[in-house]
Amino acid sequence: AGATSSIGGGGEGGDCWVLVWLCLVASVRKRRYDARARAMMRKVARLLGVQWTWVARAEACLSQELALVHGSSKAEDKKGGTNYKRYAAIGGAAVLGGAVIGVTGGLAAPAVAAGLGVITGGGVVAVASFGVVAGVFGATGAGMVGYRMVRRTADLEDFAFDLVDSSDGLPVTIGVAGWLLDESDSCWSVWDVAMRDVASDGGETFALRWESHELRRIGKVLSEYIQEQAKSFGVTAVGNAVIGTAFGLLNLPRAILGLTTMIDNTWALCQLRSDRAGAHLASLLADRIQGDRPVTLVGYGMGARLVIQCLLALVDMGERGKGIVEAAVCLGTPFEAKGKTWDRASLACSHRLVNGYCTSDLILGIVFRAKNWSYSVAGLRAVETELPGGNQVLENLNLTSFVNGHWDYREKLPVILERVGLSSGVSTLPAQTP
Repeated sequence: AGATSSIGGGGEGGDCWVLVWLCLVASVRKRRYDARARAMMRKVARLLGVQWTWVARAEACLSQELALVHGSSKAEDKKGGTNYKRYAAIGGAAVLGGAVIGVTGGLAAPAVAAGLGVITGGGVVAVASFGVVAGVFGATGAGMVGYRMVRRTADLEDFAFDLVDSSDGLPVTIGVAGWLLDESDSCWSVWDVAMRDVASDGGETFALRWESHELRRIGKVLSEYIQEQAKSFGVTAVGNAVIGTAFGLLNLPRAILGLTTMIDNTWALCQLRSDRAGAHLASLLADRIQGDRPVTLVGYGMGARLVIQCLLALVDMGERGKGIVEAAVCLGTPFEAKGKTWDRASLACSHRLVNGYCTSDLILGIVFRAKNWSYSVAGLRAVETELPGGNQVLENLNLTSFVNGHWDYREKLPVILERVGLSSGVSTLPAQTP
């Protein structure tokens, strides 16, 4: 009791942590830790004043132990037996481990993992075997990495999951690219760079590989147009960022006509494919290809549109589509800013749906408005909820202070993801109201 009372400097701190830990263990022992369960854990931790980083470290410890338990159980099954004792032991061991993590603020997580292994009679692993935790939580078929389209599905030519990172932990993160640069570029490389130095809750991170050919086409057209406009306005340095001097005059009729002419068919086809890919992703997630684990979706450009379409498809599935997505982050989204549509999409998110926008994204403004005959674009402004009591899930974040335009989203992904609070679930940016 004296040890646990050191948490948060008060006697109630240790009790609060143990309560949070017991809630976590209760969810995990059922092997059904979905988005709703994790969103509940966030609320409980916040109400009791427990740091979320402690909970994330606890999840990592539990994932290690689950890998050990599952491996041992498979060995027992081959002998014709069932290792019930190990499944029963995880509860008691977890309670003890939780107290230690709470006292040390999570710094003793590796030692706790070792302790869990000793208590349950198994060896200690440094990193949970990839795919084992997914199997424990009921991942279907060959899992996400094993998924391959054996034929064209939903009129898509390219759709697969590429593993970016596998760490101890329970959540699943899926990154969706909005464009690629050239033949040497890939959806995997986008998220490998973006996630490399970003704080993570652990678990598995995937890059959704979708319609790479079309993403390269749209990236090529945008890049060539940016360079052409830069030369027209006497700007020599372009790189991957939008140069304000070159794009401050893009509202001129000549510039608008030039861009819409160059990108017309490419944009329309990519938009159509993103809608189809979003529906296909929703179908796979609803089939629990990732298991009963919380999913975070994050996309920029056309990738953000894919995410929104995925959420809408999940909502259309009713009960089958619930409890899958914990959070979704949409950046520079080429999608209408209708509150009714975004309110509906938010129903698929147990924790948050983020609309990250840039008011100076002239490329998005020109092309989307020209192709969709809509002045209201989510990637340019805050979305106004139409729910009478407000929408606690929908967040509008203005990124204009450090994102110069549409082409800037990819280069700034690491900064954006940190400030949006991809891991913590809490943004460091002020929320915007329409």
